[in-house]
Amino acid sequence: MLLSGNQYEKNGGAWGYVILLYVIMQVARAVVVVVLYPILIHLGYGMNWKEATVIVWSGLRGAVSLSMALSVNHASNDLHHLKSQIGTSFLFFTGGTVFLTLVVNGSSAQFLLSIFGMDKMTGKERCILDLTKRRMFKKTQNECEALLGDHGEDVDWSTVKGYMNCVKFLESSRPHQENVLEIDDVMSKIGLKDTRVRFLNVLRASYLRMLNEGKINWTTANALIRSIDEATDLASLGVLCDWEILKSQIQFPRYIGYLQSTPCMQKLAINLAAKRLQSACHTSVAFVEGHKIARSLLVEFLGDIEVTSAVINESVAEEKEAGQFLEGFHVTFPQVLRVIKSSEVAYKLLNDLCDYVETMDKHGLLEEKVAVHLRDIVQTDMKKLSRRPPSLEIPEARDVINLHHLLGTLTSRVRKNLESSMRPSIVPCHTLLCGKGCMPNGIWLIQNGVVKCDAKISPNKNSSHLTLSQGTIVGLYEVLAQNPCIYDVSTDTVVFCYLIEAKKFLSVLGTNLGVEELFWKESLFVISRLMLSLTFERRRMQEFRTSVGESLVMHTRVAGDVLQITNGSIGVLLQGSVRSQDAPGRTIASPALLLSSHSGNVVLTVETSGVAESSFCHFGSEYQIETSKARIGVFDISTLESFRAQSPAVDTNLM
Repeated sequence: MLLSGNQYEKNGGAWGYVILLYVIMQVARAVVVVVLYPILIHLGYGMNWKEATVIVWSGLRGAVSLSMALSVNHASNDLHHLKSQIGTSFLFFTGGTVFLTLVVNGSSAQFLLSIFGMDKMTGKERCILDLTKRRMFKKTQNECEALLGDHGEDVDWSTVKGYMNCVKFLESSRPHQENVLEIDDVMSKIGLKDTRVRFLNVLRASYLRMLNEGKINWTTANALIRSIDEATDLASLGVLCDWEILKSQIQFPRYIGYLQSTPCMQKLAINLAAKRLQSACHTSVAFVEGHKIARSLLVEFLGDIEVTSAVINESVAEEKEAGQFLEGFHVTFPQVLRVIKSSEVAYKLLNDLCDYVETMDKHGLLEEKVAVHLRDIVQTDMKKLSRRPPSLEIPEARDVINLHHLLGTLTSRVRKNLESSMRPSIVPCHTLLCGKGCMPNGIWLIQNGVVKCDAKISPNKNSSHLTLSQGTIVGLYEVLAQNPCIYDVSTDTVVFCYLIEAKKFLSVLGTNLGVEELFWKESLFVISRLMLSLTFERRRMQEFRTSVGESLVMHTRVAGDVLQITNGSIGVLLQGSVRSQDAPGRTIASPALLLSSHSGNVVLTVETSGVAESSFCHFGSEYQIETSKARIGVFDISTLESFRAQSPAVDTNLM
C-alpha cells in the first residue's frame, strides 16, 4: 500500500482489491444460500430457485459494516497501537464495496425481477384488479347518474371524461354495459382459501385501526394479530380458526394458581388474575367487533357469492363462540364486562368531545387560545383513560360477608373472626377442588363463577350434576360432619372465591350452637339438592333453598331415639347413623335420604331421579339412632312438588 495521503489515487491496485472484495462477497453470499437452500425451501413459506437468486443478488449490504469502518477509522486517530493507515484502509475498502453494491446490484435488481417474471401479477391478483376496476367503474356510473340531475346542464361532461382515464378502459360502444370481463367469470377464479386470507387481512386492518383509535391496547392488539398470522398459515387446511388460536392465548394461566399457593405472593396473584380476566374479556369484545366490520367490508367488495357466503358463515360461527364466551363473563363475572363497557363509553364520549372542538375550531367559531385550552383539557382526560383505564376491583372480605344471605345475619364478633380467616383466591376453569372420597381442606365461599359437583350414582344411570354459583358455601357439609366428599367438586368456569381452612372455620364456630345450627341448615340445602339433582337439575339453588326452608325442621337426636318419617316427608341424615325398622340388619350412614315406606313415588322414582338405586335413598316407617348423636332435617315433599311444577326452567349454564 502507498504511504502518501493520496495513495488510493496514485495506486490503481487498491481499486482492484475493492473489485476483488466485491466479487468475493457475491460468491460468499451465493455459497451460503446454495448450502442452506435445501433447508430454506422447507421453512416458513418456502423458496424456489428464482427467489434464491434474487436473495443472492439483491441483498443490499454495507450499512452496518460502513458504520463500523467509520468507528475504526475514528479510533485509529486516537489509539497508539492502531495505525491511522489501517483505519483509512478499512474505510476505503468498506466504502468501495458498499458503493459497488448500490450501483451494480441496486440498479439491476428490478431488471432481474423482470427477467424472472416476479414483478408480474398472478392470475388471482389480475382477477382482483379487474374486479376492483369494475367496482370503480360502477361507482363512477352511479355518481354520474346522481349528479346528472343536479348539475347536468352546467357541467361539460366531455371535460370531466378527459380526467377520468382510470375508468375509461371499461367504456364500450354500448353505454353502461360491462363487457370487458364478466363479474361472474372473475368471481369464479377466486378460491375459498384466497377469500379466507382476504377476510383475515381485512380483520387485521380492523384491529390496527382499533389500536390507532385507542380502543384497544398493545397487549390486546398483539394477541389478536398473532391469531391472524397463525390463522392465515392454516387458511388452506380448513375453516377460519383465529378464535381457537386466540382462545388458547387468553385462557387463565396455570402459574397464577401456583403463585396463590405462596403466602407472600397471594396479593400479586389476585391482581394478575384480575388483569388477565379483564384482558380476556377486552380481547373477546374486540374480536367480535372486528369480525362484524370485516364481514361487512368483504361482502361490499366481493358481493354475495358462494365463497363469500362460506367465509361469512365461518366468521358467524366463530363470533357465536366468542359471544358465548362473553355471555359466561356476563353471568359469572358481570363486573368485568362492566369495566370494559365503562371504558368504551368513556372513550366514545371523550372522542366525541375532541371531534366537537375540532369542528368548532375548523368553522372559525373559537379563538385560537380557547381552542388550544379545550384540546388540552380533553386530551388530558384521554391520556388519563389510556394510562389508567378502569380496572377490576376485588371485593373486600368484609363486604362479601355483610352482603351474604347467611353470613350477614351472624353477630359482629363471628363475622369479624370469619373475615380474618378468609383468603381470596381465583381458581382456573376445570380445576378439581376436592375429589370424591377425599376430605376438603376447607370451605369455599363462591363470589363469582360456577362450581360443578359431579356424583356418579350408578354405572347404568347418568351422572348427577349440580352447579353452584354466587353465594354458595361449598364444602360446608363435609367440614361440619367430618365426612369425605360424595362427589367431585371442580370449577366449571374461572371462579373467584374465599377459602376458609377447616380448622379455622371450626374454631370460629366454637361453642356457639346457634351459629352452628345455621350452618347445618345451609349444608342441608346443598347436600339434599345434590342427591335430588336429577329431579331438579334445571332449578336455581336459591329457589330450592326457599322452597325447602318453608317446611324444614331440624332434629338433633341421641342413641336409642326413634325418628318417624311421616308420609309425604323427606328426612336428610346429616350426621351420625341410623337403622331402619324395616331392615334392622342394615345401618344407614350419613349423608342419606330417609323416606317413609308409604311415600310412594310421587317425587322420587328410578326413572326420574336415579337415586332409588343409590346408597343415598332409604325407605322405612321408623329410624332408630345408632350413634351417640345424629342430626336430621325433615321437610315436606309437597314443597318440592310445588317447586318442581311452578318454577321456570333455567339453563344450568347460567346458574
